[in-house]
Amino acid sequence: MTVAGKLAISLRMARYYAGRHHAPTWLIHRRSVEPAELILALRLDKTNREVVDYFLLPLNEMAKHVIGLTATSRSRFAAYRYPTMNDVFRAIMAKVAALLT
Repeated sequence: MTVAGKLAISLRMARYYAGRHHAPTWLIHRRSVEPAELILALRLDKTNREVVDYFLLPLNEMAKHVIGLTATSRSRFAAYRYPTMNDVFRAIMAKVAALLT
């Protein structure tokens, strides 16, 4: 998705996963060649049916092809977390406004 012809955003679903010997994790995958500057990740609940919150992640935060959000790593990405879609829209529009100035 491109916003105002200035900001490219890819959408990802961060599905809940709980392995036998692992803490619950929400995985976000990126493509090896990503056309976007940001990834909007929708973190799902334990049933993978409802959105819990949103993460608007800059690609420079994604050194690997997969980010695993866990109870401890979520704090690393706390600055990119938004509780509602309205909050995400405001953040995107602020980024677009900054690009236009």
